[in-house]
Amino acid sequence: MKDFEFYFSDNNALCMTLSEDSSSFVGYEALSNKSPAYILNDGHVTELFWQSVSVIDGKCTLVNRSNQRITSVPMPLSALLDFPKLKAIDLVLSLSVLFEKKEKDLDWNLGSIAQSSIYFTKEGSVIVFSKQLSSIIDRFEVDSQRFYDRERWYAHNCENNFGSAHFLFQVLYYALTGIAPFEDKAVRDSGFNAIPLSLYYLPENQKISALSLALEKAFSHNTKFMYQVDNPFSYFRDAVYTSCSSLTEEDLVLSSNPSLALFKAKLEKKARLKSFWRKKGALTVAIAAASLAVLFIPSYYIYQAVKAPVTKDLSEEQIIYYYYDAYSNLDISALQEPLRNSYKGPDLDSTATRFVTLTMQKAYGGQGLFDNASLWLSQGKRELEENHIVFGITNISVSKITDDLYEATIDLYDSESLNEELSGIRVYHYVQKVEFTFQTRRTWREITNIEIVSTNVVETFDVKYRKP
Repeated sequence: MKDFEFYFSDNNALCMTLSEDSSSFVGYEALSNKSPAYILNDGHVTELFWQSVSVIDGKCTLVNRSNQRITSVPMPLSALLDFPKLKAIDLVLSLSVLFEKKEKDLDWNLGSIAQSSIYFTKEGSVIVFSKQLSSIIDRFEVDSQRFYDRERWYAHNCENNFGSAHFLFQVLYYALTGIAPFEDKAVRDSGFNAIPLSLYYLPENQKISALSLALEKAFSHNTKFMYQVDNPFSYFRDAVYTSCSSLTEEDLVLSSNPSLALFKAKLEKKARLKSFWRKKGALTVAIAAASLAVLFIPSYYIYQAVKAPVTKDLSEEQIIYYYYDAYSNLDISALQEPLRNSYKGPDLDSTATRFVTLTMQKAYGGQGLFDNASLWLSQGKRELEENHIVFGITNISVSKITDDLYEATIDLYDSESLNEELSGIRVYHYVQKVEFTFQTRRTWREITNIEIVSTNVVETFDVKYRKP
């Protein structure tokens, strides 16, 4: 969809084309009140008032004939993709400041602002339209524009006014990836679970993990967390400053991560399943299940024996990275994908135990008590919330021994509780060497054996629980 465009007329009036069809003007009531746009420049907010909607050169046009504040043509939100990434981050931070200063004067809809109400200048100014101007643009939008301009930005499942922070995190995600996080149909149909930012970068790019986790937390639908946020705008800025302070332009260059395609495949599969349940209904499924019960059990096991895994197009090294990504994220289903049928591997039982624990924690407390090791390390081995533990894998390296044998070296972090008097945990940093044996099955490679060659404790950390 094409963005609304600004231009300067011959007499230096600032104009915005609303429609190529002058007939859209028929029945439109001229502005009865001056409608401002708000401009943030060097921390100060000024107002720019618009005088009329007119037909100019056969086009419906929003006109300001006394512009003295904007000297370059304003650029739409999509222009964030043309800025260097760090500059784009700064512009989104400035946008949060303007939102906070003029929150009550803006046209919030399900926690978001229409894309057509947000503009930037090459000098670094941020421009946001008031409710009045936003309603004028909505009058001239056709239905095909509204999804692109408004609906794809809606902040779903937000409480306690957290939607405004949610929207800012969406804009930040878009500025870094070029994709609105909830635009993809599969993302929307699978419960509005956005693709993690880290999947747009190589696994070894650990610097991006803190920012990725900040985005995942904002998009998590965790209402208990939302009610702990007093000021959504300050929360957004603090999260960005904390996670982006050490990033460089090089760190933010998008890369080809083999796990991205696999994640999208799983997402689409989940979306199709949800769509099926929504359209067909539980009654239809129950009737079909009863009718096919006799055939299902043997058919299922035959299917499991012959189906191709999602890792079918990956090399041995990529399969090992995929395996440890699943292990670190306690994803039991993904952990079993590259394994030969009926082979469990040494990590499945411990992963299942942690997964059950995490699921129960979320069910009863609203959040899991596992802290990702990469994030914890990037935050300087900080104190933890009570009962939290540290778990995860970092620094994976893979070497080929033979065509069928590969050795991986990983840094594994795990922890155990200290006694009650010490009130904290002991985190163990292990270096583990693991051998993976592969075989070819039809057209893909699969793991037939995983052997832990050595596990050495490199260091330990006694971590206190944060005092309430």
